[in-house]
Amino acid sequence: MIFRKDICTYTPYYFDLDSYKRLWGYNWALGLPSIVIDGRFNGFPDLEDMGWNDNMQNYASKMEYIHYTKMQPCYEEEKLTKAFYIAHKLGYKWMILLGADEYLEGDINHFMMKLKAVSTDEGEIFKMRVKEHNPGHKYDQRLPIMAKIFHNLDQLEAKNLHWLVYKKGNRWALKSKPNVIEGLVIHQDSKIRDRERDAMMEKYQDWNIPREKLIFRDKVSMYKNF
Repeated sequence: MIFRKDICTYTPYYFDLDSYKRLWGYNWALGLPSIVIDGRFNGFPDLEDMGWNDNMQNYASKMEYIHYTKMQPCYEEEKLTKAFYIAHKLGYKWMILLGADEYLEGDINHFMMKLKAVSTDEGEIFKMRVKEHNPGHKYDQRLPIMAKIFHNLDQLEAKNLHWLVYKKGNRWALKSKPNVIEGLVIHQDSKIRDRERDAMMEKYQDWNIPREKLIFRDKVSMYKNF
């Protein structure tokens, strides 16, 4: 398999190996390298202290195109900013954000042709189509199109909230481009997760989503053009 040198995926990871193995299988078929940043989000249970064992680091070490990093507990936006840095350092121009319960399917060559046709020299964000496979889950993906592709990664940073990305030095968060890049579809399917692990993720979202809404409300004037 020949892996691409211009684009990669990024996955924030924590004790979710079965989900990630599925993601990586699809990445492998597409020739897409994967950046994985391991470590829990603030507010998520410390599974290491609870005696959970995870073989992710060993699994990643056997795969040349899985770029594995571990961080101390942090917020989602801190991991995303770290991913921008790692991807740029490794020479990637574009990065697709994938949750561990997501995976890609489609025609990578058609996708890259469409993506390159609309990309500029600026830091920017593009949208992709998303298909939900677990409708009815409390936190299923209700949006069929989402901002998932980041370009010119050295120019970008995430701050305050995981879905607010800025060009470095700018006050205003970036808006995603209107273009929906066709060729690849993101599938989201949390059914693969262990029920106990999925319940922990749901409880984390119960805590984190209201927290982020409060941050957004308190700072809304800063993001008025987002």
